[in-house]
Amino acid sequence: MNSIWPEGKYELSAASSVEQPDQTKFVFKIKPNAKFQQLAPTNGRAVTSEDIAVSFNTYKDDSRSSGVKAVFTQFMEKLETPDASTVVYTAKAPNAWLLEPHALAANVPTAFAPKELVAGDQMQKVAVGSGGFHLEAFDPSSQISFTRRPDGWLDERPYLDRVVYKVISDATARTAALRSKQLDALDARDKLEAEEFKTFGAGIRLDRELSYPSVLWMRSDRAPFNDVRVRQAVATVLDIKDLIQRLELGEGEWTAPVPPHLKKWALPADEIKPFYPADLKKARDLLTAGGWDFNREVEYKFANLAKDSLLAEVVQKQLVAVGMKVKLIPQDSVAFSTQTYNVSDFQLCSSFGSLTGGDANYFLQYWSTTGSGNGNKTLFSDPELDALIQKQQIEYDTDKQLKLLLDLQRTILAKNSSMILMHAPYTFTGRWDYYHPALASTWGWAGAAGQHAWMGKKE
Repeated sequence: MNSIWPEGKYELSAASSVEQPDQTKFVFKIKPNAKFQQLAPTNGRAVTSEDIAVSFNTYKDDSRSSGVKAVFTQFMEKLETPDASTVVYTAKAPNAWLLEPHALAANVPTAFAPKELVAGDQMQKVAVGSGGFHLEAFDPSSQISFTRRPDGWLDERPYLDRVVYKVISDATARTAALRSKQLDALDARDKLEAEEFKTFGAGIRLDRELSYPSVLWMRSDRAPFNDVRVRQAVATVLDIKDLIQRLELGEGEWTAPVPPHLKKWALPADEIKPFYPADLKKARDLLTAGGWDFNREVEYKFANLAKDSLLAEVVQKQLVAVGMKVKLIPQDSVAFSTQTYNVSDFQLCSSFGSLTGGDANYFLQYWSTTGSGNGNKTLFSDPELDALIQKQQIEYDTDKQLKLLLDLQRTILAKNSSMILMHAPYTFTGRWDYYHPALASTWGWAGAAGQHAWMGKKE
């Protein structure tokens, strides 16, 4: 299954159909022409329900699939294979989001491996699947390449004969490679580099899209951020407009618990702005009411990357303006992830891209007591929010569900929780006009190139 989620639709690839006889059961039929690639050990044999069942159980038991375990452990009761072309998933309970991109249509459940590779360490050594691309070469120091499978796929796609991802560590060299058309597309570092791309000639194009939000995290189960007045003071002092200007040169949007790239479920900016008034006096009054010790120093951890560092510096400056003493603690990005964020070892921290997702429910789970995906890292808990999150999960009327989702976000903002989504940046990609990319939100078997990208004549 492949998906284009911001447009609210999914595409079946290896499956010919999916039926839902009741709220907890999903029946997938495998296409007769769904076959593995003409490579050993499968040699072009048909995909069967046994492959999907073996993959499902393997991912469920593999510690490396922790980020998607909710699909297997939280949602699903069992998987059955009544015949070679039928897969039946039974959920533990009704949930309106079970066919969305973080349940049965998530990347891992829909990426199945042939049963021959499950034993031992074969999945780490052999690249064979049922998709449209073969892995041609893998050298993480120079390039990774894929070629179109020669025996055809489920239709005329993929349109590209070959996809190459080049590893170029020097920023100047990357830009020069795009200018000389050694690269067909390149993500810009920021708006300034995107403006430089425009000078490369008449054939250059610039794609602009919203990305995942920046997040400020406050450990909520202990002082000083266990006091709601302190958390409200932080929200009150934050100057989101200034933050967007300094980090993105104005190329960003305000965001509520559901970010604006999920337009269908996002609150409008005008509803969000009153919760972040950048009011120093009100913020200081809230701190005083919360018994804040203005001699106390708070540790603020972040990954020592250029943009993460700038984000921390801007937020620190805004907090210092209200009288808070904030000590910045940069960390190696791996240490930040494994020793700080993943284990909730912080008073205050911030990050980019830690909250990701393709539907509203997945984002809102971050405010539940149990969390999902990466989980609730601030240890915030509110029974009312838990109940509201569960309520929208079992509402199958889309209009009623949308109202619940919007009201839930307003409630989260009003409660001054310990997670603040501060802004959603725009990203820029320069590309030559002969390259027609798949939507950035379209998952594909060769990464961002996907199954829908195509090339015109390269001059």
